Amino acid sequence: MEWMISEIKSAKTKADRLGYRFSVRLNNTSDISPESFYLYKDGKKMNVLQLFPDIQFYDYTKVPKRVELMKKYPNYDVTFSYSGFNMEVCEEMLKNNVRVAMVFKNVPDTFMDYKVIDGDAYDMRYLDPKNVIVGLKFKRVKNKFTDKTKFVIQ
Repeated sequence: MEWMISEIKSAKTKADRLGYRFSVRLNNTSDISPESFYLYKDGKKMNVLQLFPDIQFYDYTKVPKRVELMKKYPNYDVTFSYSGFNMEVCEEMLKNNVRVAMVFKNVPDTFMDYKVIDGDAYDMRYLDPKNVIVGLKFKRVKNKFTDKTKFVIQ
């Protein structure tokens, strides 16, 4: 945790020096709650979102309760992810003004009556509108998934 905090501080300083907007995506291949990234500062337990209230953090998640953290921490943004088995939850998320990421064989302009935006153009989902589908094009991973899995919308 101390190493991660040091890296965030260093990267933030460099971004500020170069005049860049700085943000952090905590989970790239995991789905760990940001509240699990914590340390004790002055005897008080503080998570990474509390330690850096001026930094925008963001994640993709398949954990519905993670969306609630956006109410608790204004510097945290979540995009809910379609798993291949949670379409009802995705529909509920969209109805509640939460964006949802979905992988498509061919990315459409609309899906389920919602606008689909190009999720491959950049990664900073917090810049996107809330009630849209983030369309991601299926990328072949050797010996992992094919475009025929339930995860990929045909």
